[in-house]
Amino acid sequence: MVIKDGSWIDARILHKELGVGKKFTDWIKGKIKKYEFINGEDYKLTFTKTGERKNVKVNCYSLTLDMAKELSMVENEFLDIDN
Repeated sequence: MVIKDGSWIDARILHKELGVGKKFTDWIKGKIKKYEFINGEDYKLTFTKTGERKNVKVNCYSLTLDMAKELSMVENEFLDIDN
């Protein structure tokens, strides 16, 4: 797990490590809404541009350790039920 800025975790890496079957954007937006996480408090949303001409905008979610732990717990509970 990569920790950024000393206490922030890249949500895309967490998503990949958890093996979530949903598309990343749908997954993170759904979890933020369901658990009422707060931008600037539980996570930071930034935008970067990528691609050859830097014309593709990518949402970058950085999560606090607490938010990452909570998402890991609820996702593991979901995955355990399915197995």
